[in-house]
Amino acid sequence: MNASVQPSRPTAAMRWIAAGGALLVWALGLLAVNPELHELLHPDAGFADHECVITLFSHGADDGATQPVAVVAPVFRSVERVATPVVRLVAAPDYRLLPGRAPPAC
Repeated sequence: MNASVQPSRPTAAMRWIAAGGALLVWALGLLAVNPELHELLHPDAGFADHECVITLFSHGADDGATQPVAVVAPVFRSVERVATPVVRLVAAPDYRLLPGRAPPAC
């Protein structure tokens, strides 16, 4: 039995998603550094209060980390009957050597 496991190869869909993500990051970077291209996409790109994914990308996109996070409290339910775990007592094997079967003497 071979102990080494061959890693699975990515499927075609995973490769397309990875290529699309890389292309999206490249396009966002291109639009973030070139204001003329950004204004071709939407005319209000030159205003100070303009905010879109391109401006977030050009500013490091760190504003998303400061947004409040919704926290859901755990729901506790009463259970009428709790299942008890099955405990099996097994005798410990005896690992002592039989008489006359000692390790070799030095």
